[in-house]
Amino acid sequence: MTLHGAALLVLLGGGVAALAASRSPRLALLLGSAGAGLGGALGGAAVVPFLLGAFHIRLDALSAFFQAALFALSFPAAIYGAGYMRPFLGRRSLPTFVFFFDLLAASVSVAEVPLRGQLP
Repeated sequence: MTLHGAALLVLLGGGVAALAASRSPRLALLLGSAGAGLGGALGGAAVVPFLLGAFHIRLDALSAFFQAALFALSFPAAIYGAGYMRPFLGRRSLPTFVFFFDLLAASVSVAEVPLRGQLP
């Protein structure tokens, strides 16, 4: 059985198990969520080789220049942001702030790199 087939079976099994446990909403939620999480992880693992094999990331001189500028600015911005957000410890969700800051830096980095797609 392929990884993709296993993902489909886990997703369907989680849904059926949730329906079977409908008398206990807590258990149904647990089973359905676990099936969706595990099925999603298996499905993601099944398609990653196809996605990574379809695109090649290559830095040229211009994109390397912009990458250097991005990473040179993201380092002091992270240090400043940590000091700025310190008074909010315990009052705000700082892991969410940090996650989205890192996601922003990674997204800008990917946007600056030319992707060369190849169809199989």
